[in-house]
Amino acid sequence: MGRAFIATVLGVSLLFSGCKEDADQSAAAISPPGATKCKSGIERAVKAPTASEATSIYYAECSALFSQAACRDAWSGAAKLPESDQIPQIAEACRKAYCPSLTAFAFEACRDDFKATPTSLTRAWPPLFDAILAREALASAPDVSSSMLVLYARLKQLAAQNPPPATSAVPEAASAVPSASASAPAMGSAAPPAPAGSAQKGALKPSSAKAKP
Repeated sequence: MGRAFIATVLGVSLLFSGCKEDADQSAAAISPPGATKCKSGIERAVKAPTASEATSIYYAECSALFSQAACRDAWSGAAKLPESDQIPQIAEACRKAYCPSLTAFAFEACRDDFKATPTSLTRAWPPLFDAILAREALASAPDVSSSMLVLYARLKQLAAQNPPPATSAVPEAASAVPSASASAPAMGSAAPPAPAGSAQKGALKPSSAKAKP
């Protein structure tokens, strides 16, 4: 699970969260400080010269979004982890933190027997992230999603500019990991952040709360 996987999860998450048009726009819906900090952090992340720096800033700054300490700490900690470990860590911590209060949606990532793999995370993390983002960012959720999409585009650009070095022989274990593009459409939770999200977003970015992210 490398850079392409993280960007894809971030992108897929944002496809879900970016489509959430029914966020509460009432006077009671405020822009939480965490959402403001996340958007500001993403503005810094898109200016980073490398994908590693960009995702580190993203996870560190967007950790403020989450009211659940375990999820928040996982996002903050992901900024210091190798890219391959970022999405798995935040997905595991956040599903345990939020799934008990989201049982009505029957998310795949909330099942007791859920096993985290590149394929299952690409499929199951975005719907859950979308629900979490909608809950935590309130009326700012669409704006946060849009910012994450900008980051996703930047990560794709950096990946194109810095392709992985060619090797004469690819280990069989590496070839067994499906490519991100083969397992999901472009992110948009999340992220990925997550976004990342997949935010994909995701990390990283993130079904949805109306049906997440």
